[in-house]
Amino acid sequence: NAYGELGEHQKAVDDLSMAIELDPADAEAYYNRGNAYHLLGEYQKAIDDYSRAIELDPQLAKAYGNRGYAYDVLGEYQKAVDDLSMAIELDPQLALAYNNRGNAYGELGEHQKAIDDYNRAIELDPGGAEAYYNRGLNAGADLGEYQKAIDDFSRAIELDPGFAWAYNNRGLAYRSLGEYQKAIDDYNTAIELDPADAEAYYNRGYAY
Repeated sequence: NAYGELGEHQKAVDDLSMAIELDPADAEAYYNRGNAYHLLGEYQKAIDDYSRAIELDPQLAKAYGNRGYAYDVLGEYQKAVDDLSMAIELDPQLALAYNNRGNAYGELGEHQKAIDDYNRAIELDPGGAEAYYNRGLNAGADLGEYQKAIDDFSRAIELDPGFAWAYNNRGLAYRSLGEYQKAIDDYNTAIELDPADAEAYYNRGYAY
């Protein structure tokens, strides 16, 4: 949808609603309207549309994947895992589905399963910074493997030098290892990239 490409998500919803009215059996129209609702922050409406798309086309892997992501945002992590597992079953090459299922596993406290999923996401998409970042979060904050976390955050930063959260969390890992100046340097960069990030200011203050 052209409006969606321009970021005009409400206009996208309006056009896709007309498309659905004209062709109520169009699974892609429900899927794309679900995406527009998701981008508007209307996650339950997005889930409803993804569900209808799946009813119309049970093989639509991306609809399971996006519904799973919406469930994750709403804190329904087991539903997220179930949907993302179905997306992966239908399309085992969906790197983003592995990444997002890893996020849901992490929220459920199943950190090794999360790391296994991030590993697979990285195998499928070695240029994706987010999977390295998320693997670092699970390795460091959750498993206490701070050097592994630093390595992953560093790779995420190489791939996306504007990734403020990666600097912030690498700073946390450095602080956990007692490397306070490196931590402060990372918090400084995080603040330069995102001056509205209160957490980076807090972390820098703590490191001082």
